[in-house]
Amino acid sequence: MKKIAIITIVSVVIFLADDAQAKDLFVAPGGSDAVTYAANDISHPWTSILRAMQQVQAGDVVYFRQGTYDIPSGGIVISTGFAAGTTESPIRLTSYPNELATWRSTQTNVTIRVGRDHWHFDNLNFVHEPSGSMSGDRGFFQCGYSTTGADGFWVKESTFSMNSRGDNYGSVHLKMESPCTNVEITHNTIIHSGGSGLTNSSGIIAFGNNTFKINNNTVAGPPMGIYLKHANSSTCGNVSGEVKNNWVRNNERRAFFSNFNCVVIENNIFDSRASGSAEGGNQFNESNGVSGGDNNLINHNTFLGGLWFHDDASGAINNTLTNNIIYAKAWNLHPWSGGTIGTGNVNSNYNLFQAGSVVLMDGTNYTLSSWRTVSGEDVNSLSGTPTFINISLDSIDDYALTSSSLGYRAASDGKDMGADISLVGVNSEGLVSPTETCSDGIQNQDETGVDCGGVCPACETPATTYSLANFLSLLANWLGAGDEDSDVNNDGIVNTRDLGIIMSGWGN
Repeated sequence: MKKIAIITIVSVVIFLADDAQAKDLFVAPGGSDAVTYAANDISHPWTSILRAMQQVQAGDVVYFRQGTYDIPSGGIVISTGFAAGTTESPIRLTSYPNELATWRSTQTNVTIRVGRDHWHFDNLNFVHEPSGSMSGDRGFFQCGYSTTGADGFWVKESTFSMNSRGDNYGSVHLKMESPCTNVEITHNTIIHSGGSGLTNSSGIIAFGNNTFKINNNTVAGPPMGIYLKHANSSTCGNVSGEVKNNWVRNNERRAFFSNFNCVVIENNIFDSRASGSAEGGNQFNESNGVSGGDNNLINHNTFLGGLWFHDDASGAINNTLTNNIIYAKAWNLHPWSGGTIGTGNVNSNYNLFQAGSVVLMDGTNYTLSSWRTVSGEDVNSLSGTPTFINISLDSIDDYALTSSSLGYRAASDGKDMGADISLVGVNSEGLVSPTETCSDGIQNQDETGVDCGGVCPACETPATTYSLANFLSLLANWLGAGDEDSDVNNDGIVNTRDLGIIMSGWGN
């Protein structure tokens, strides 16, 4: 028993010692990188990003005071010699509360390459202003290029701006070359401007990653919005990937482009009307010699500018396509000769397509009726023009359907087809709203009362009640011609019938 007690005490002491190591650290314009780790506090900050990254330990939070901090020449490679965080004690770099720090890079090569576990970045402003043409396969952040790997890399609630382009560039660039796993890129605003050509330049680009969340981001301006480029594992048990609640627009090539397998792609607004692609501004699978774009759940998205399932080998196969709006262009399916489609190759239903040609398969146009005959799919889908709240589509709210629109409350779950705009974008938590029912104690849906009327059972008509005033009026006018207060049965006579009605409905 003494040995057990000693071990327990030692374990507690070690735990408390480890916990005590976590520290709040500070960086500020005018600080000094000569400050030691032990001496760093809000009154004695460092002055550079690199010094903070070299000194931070697992569990620490580094607060950057408002100001602009330049990435050093050559960029920063977080690898051997830098600390790693843990699931319980990540390393966090963020702006000081109620302030916003800007990290600025003029690099044309590496900016920040993350190669240690559980480094988290949030509430920062990242500005990339390269001094010349960008090198290929680069980004403001890169994960997966270091031999040390990077598990649990997060970038959240931050802003990115980029004024140039680079081949396979991404403001966030993920690669499975060495483990870049359990990645979370969420609630960021990514804006690109300037440059021409280099059409693989992207807001977020990924190569073969299996475990990731790309959720609630707003991406505008790059040729490619979100680009999942090289196929990941085709074994769905190895994949836990999701792309949810993003708003992507103003992309000259694709709003969304994926060769990934087994991913949940849900509740996004992919507005690719600016795309110059005749085939469709959103795409699954491409002619890169690798099968991909398979076994995905594609649910409740708003695809404007069309959707393209490309033919490479067997094409984008075994995808579930439900509750989406696919508008302004047809669903382009296996557009090259030899493509085939049939039961088991795609599961498509409850979608809202454009009027007229809804599917272009192997160069042949199909109306919804003829597509159903050929494929057996989309039995409950619709064809026509959606009516959005505001046709300008300048904000997320504009993409909501009006109550008179085709597709309104026509999805398989009773909701609107397309994206639920309440879940989309950086200001939403992305939490699914409770299902509206006729027993939730709330007047919602099209109810005329709480849980009654509209789609619910009719509301009960409340019984009429009568008061002492009615009774006294009856006595005063007993058996007379009656008046409005006493003649409660409206027969023109005040009599015992009125008395009986009043007494049966006595109120106070």
